[in-house]
Amino acid sequence: DGGSNCCDWASAADAEVHLRHVALELTRLDADVVNLAEAEDCVVLRKLLALLPEGHGYVPYLAFGADTYLGQNVGLLTRVDPELALSRSAESAAYPVANTACPSTAAGSSGCTKHYVTRLPALAGLPGPLMLAGVHLLSNPSDGARCLKREAQATVVADELDRVAGGANALPTV
Repeated sequence: DGGSNCCDWASAADAEVHLRHVALELTRLDADVVNLAEAEDCVVLRKLLALLPEGHGYVPYLAFGADTYLGQNVGLLTRVDPELALSRSAESAAYPVANTACPSTAAGSSGCTKHYVTRLPALAGLPGPLMLAGVHLLSNPSDGARCLKREAQATVVADELDRVAGGANALPTV
């Protein structure tokens, strides 16, 4: 299953089938940290957890965003407790960003309505804590105007990562 129409449900029953598919994939993957880019709300996260095998160990977190069009949020399922509460920036960034890769000359600003930033404790094999960002950028990156807005969104998230990390992390430029 999958593809661009995988989430167009005709009924609540179709949505439940999709949730069961997601639970099967999570069970198969057995990841310690999972970002869910299009989580509806805490009720759906709890339904998803109820479909997983007993003892899965996941704790759900949800960053309520500002997506007024689809009502989507960004969720986190983790077996590793975050050291910080999930944060989300309401800031905007100007576009085009320096060294843009987008095929457009439009100018404006954009925020990122669906994201969170947090910090996980140092894990085996890592030299220190892990900064984590769960992000859902605008779709259609090949569209010039949306490409510019996606770069601005990525800038907002990078700035929030830097703020939460206390400026201690070297972040890639967008």
